[in-house]
Amino acid sequence: MIKWCFTSIVNIFVINPENISKSNDFYVPIYIFETLLRDRIVEYLEIDDRFGANWLEAIKNNEYLFNKINEIISKITVKTNSKPNIHDVFATISLGDIINIFTPDNISKSKLSGMLSHVFKIKSSQAGHKTMQTDIYKKMTAVLKLRNDIFHFKPIVGNINYSHIDKTINNFIYHLAHSKEMVEYLRAQFKINIHQPPII
Repeated sequence: MIKWCFTSIVNIFVINPENISKSNDFYVPIYIFETLLRDRIVEYLEIDDRFGANWLEAIKNNEYLFNKINEIISKITVKTNSKPNIHDVFATISLGDIINIFTPDNISKSKLSGMLSHVFKIKSSQAGHKTMQTDIYKKMTAVLKLRNDIFHFKPIVGNINYSHIDKTINNFIYHLAHSKEMVEYLRAQFKINIHQPPII
């Protein structure tokens, strides 16, 4: 196992040093995307009057996610001897499980019809279209795959699936930022080329 890992790193970073540079370019944008996505979901579940303290009810129709979150709650409770709040839970759950919330089927059959609209700050009429829901989910899945490929030292340079992924990530960040002030801060602080798109 150790030999395989070493060989993989050598193949990627020595034979193709461009890959480490390209991968490094994505770390900050992906981190910002993931952080904002978690924050916006928590924000939605907290401010929506239907949920309040019963935010777990909002995802009970997604059996996999519901069980996963309850598993996380149990582990944190045993470790800290206190029940975790929503922030603790969503800081722990994997990005893949979070994105799983946004499958068109999960959005439509749960009480999360307004989540898509709030999280990405798009009109309810747009968020209600299955085409829009599918497009957002597919693009988030592509970002997740890129993130996993980078973290597992897989080559990304020359991968046609990632030819425009930087624009996709920046597009998501723009919609997740929720304010011009936040966009300007991210542009200045992290030198990210966030532009205003018409819609996701």
